[in-house]
Amino acid sequence: MNQLLECFHGIITGGASVSAQNVKGQALMCAGKLAAACGKEQFPTQAVDEFTKFALECLKQDSGNKLELRETAITYFSDLSVLIKEDMKPVFDGVITEIIKTCVKDDEFAEVEKKDVEGGAKAGGFSLDSDSEDPEELAGIDVDVNQLDEKTAAVNALGVMACHAPGLVQTRFKDICDALEHNQMYFHSNVKFHVCLAYLQMTVGLMRLEGKLDADDKFHWTKGKAEDCPLPPRVTEFLQQIVFPYIFKVLEVEDDKEVIERVFENLRELGEELGPAAFTGVIEEVMKYIVIFLQKKAYCQTLKGADDDDEDLEDVEEGDGPEDEEEDSESEEGDDGIDHDEIIFGNVTDLVLELARCYGNEFE
Repeated sequence: MNQLLECFHGIITGGASVSAQNVKGQALMCAGKLAAACGKEQFPTQAVDEFTKFALECLKQDSGNKLELRETAITYFSDLSVLIKEDMKPVFDGVITEIIKTCVKDDEFAEVEKKDVEGGAKAGGFSLDSDSEDPEELAGIDVDVNQLDEKTAAVNALGVMACHAPGLVQTRFKDICDALEHNQMYFHSNVKFHVCLAYLQMTVGLMRLEGKLDADDKFHWTKGKAEDCPLPPRVTEFLQQIVFPYIFKVLEVEDDKEVIERVFENLRELGEELGPAAFTGVIEEVMKYIVIFLQKKAYCQTLKGADDDDEDLEDVEEGDGPEDEEEDSESEEGDDGIDHDEIIFGNVTDLVLELARCYGNEFE
């Protein structure tokens, strides 16, 4: 490990060219991953100090410099919280301020004209999809990939820090919740995925803060009635006022099936980690959505809202011919070739099994 650290340190103190800056960022991120994997006892304190100093310098970089330094610094600090936890206090406030700034910053978009695409101009963003009223003039919207990656890293860092340094996070808890709410319905699935995951991590962090997790980070609950193994009031309040309202909103209006998959994984993991008390006051609503998704009547499965009339929409059932069946199959699989409907079905049934395990004979 020492040889690797010496190599990484040599890189971050090396050249200043654009390519060198990119390599520096990757070296910093690798150092953070190594630290999180090795643990505090194995990772040298001097190395922490050196890499943290460089990461703080990276956070000061203009996020528009395209050098990815802010993104890699944010990732480093999320890994650092896994390593030193509450000992992050000396740098925490400055770091979390920069991370929240990235989360709430408005995105910069550039219109891409059709002539630029046809002329072979290189698209700097990841998407050229557009709902423009003038398709002859506008081909799509160009979004900086570095900007998207930085925001994804920032949202992920909020969850990781809340899980591993919950005491420090309490000083900025409302700001963090506001930053996550700001990105709940972000346009890209990577960010929405990590928002969903962050709420689960924050819940675990609150349990850790309340002293309810053992040395193996487990909460010892018993199956049956929720009142037989209650959660701390602060955790119940967070679940009921923030987490579940978010979950139900996503299940109601989200059309990205990858995000839906993560939501059902979260629900299952909540039961696995916290037992029946996790669903106090909301189990009937959870069961309602389970039935809706098993019947394939959810919005992401039909693209039909609750207020839409059947006659105003195309039939989403089986097609009338081979071509329709082929289109239906392609729709289910999506652009990535994955059958997300099948994954959702599997996640929903896994949740049912977990609920049965939580409630035992009380699961009626």
